[in-house]
Amino acid sequence: MKARECAREGEVLQALYAGTLEGGLAGHAAACAVCREAVAVTRALWEAAPMEGEPPAAGLIWRRAELAARRELIEKSLAPIGVLEKAAAVVAVAAVVVASQWITTMPWWVLAGIPAVAFPAAGLLYLARKA
Repeated sequence: MKARECAREGEVLQALYAGTLEGGLAGHAAACAVCREAVAVTRALWEAAPMEGEPPAAGLIWRRAELAARRELIEKSLAPIGVLEKAAAVVAVAAVVVASQWITTMPWWVLAGIPAVAFPAAGLLYLARKA
């Protein structure tokens, strides 16, 4: 069975990032299949997308991925609320239009009784003044 892990892989990659892969560590990287593959993959990635400095820590990448997933979940869960808010605004505008049309078609004597229905206290005062 082939070894898929090497205790010195992290050390080899750190030296490669720092640009100090030489001497005994370079010899180990050339002899060890795991380290040789890690160096080859790292160099291929550098050629494909050059990067300055060390890569970000794995924990930082994981945290950013978690935050992105959480943000996406929140956006998906809030989408129906946005639709309902827009629908409520449309219903409110329609109600105002219908009410304004309805009120303009009423005779004046019906409109005079609206305060008595809409505002009971005002209606009571109105009736008290008439008596």
